[in-house]
Amino acid sequence: MSNNPLAERESRFRGIVFNHATGTVLASYDRDEERRTVRSLYVRDPMSKDYERLSAPDDRTSYDSPVAARDAPYVFINVMVIGDRGGGNWLHVARVHVPTRSIEVAFTPKDLFAVTKTPREWRIAPWVSDLMRASDDGRIVTCSVGIPEARPDGSFHMNYSIFDLDVVSRSLVRLADLDTPFN
Repeated sequence: MSNNPLAERESRFRGIVFNHATGTVLASYDRDEERRTVRSLYVRDPMSKDYERLSAPDDRTSYDSPVAARDAPYVFINVMVIGDRGGGNWLHVARVHVPTRSIEVAFTPKDLFAVTKTPREWRIAPWVSDLMRASDDGRIVTCSVGIPEARPDGSFHMNYSIFDLDVVSRSLVRLADLDTPFN
């Protein structure tokens, strides 16, 4: 990344994702800013030595857990907005068309509310916590999803499950339940 002056502000390298369909390398970095860490994604075309930062709407938008389709020119990212105290708010899952760098919203909180039947008046909302893999054709992304469950005492418990998210039909198929978001 030494050929890219934008990368100088990044704090830590997180990993590499490779899109076979385009031969493109994508590098994920953390950028530490005061009390928050924002994740950036850089793209390097097969014929170039330079990385180009995938444009974000602002310095608080974080591109988390990138996963690449094998046979289609897509990479999925989990888009978060990082607050002043470091916590993140989930915005949506996006699908990046690698050759053009165009970003399309694939799945939103509104979609999750509809699928999970979570009442909108609850103070806690369902969210996609992590992307795990993309289908070869770039239509389905496997992810972990937190779905709140109200308790009789008025508190909430977040249940996590692994789902296949179909970006065309905007549907979820539950694959497995998790004890915590980390296993």
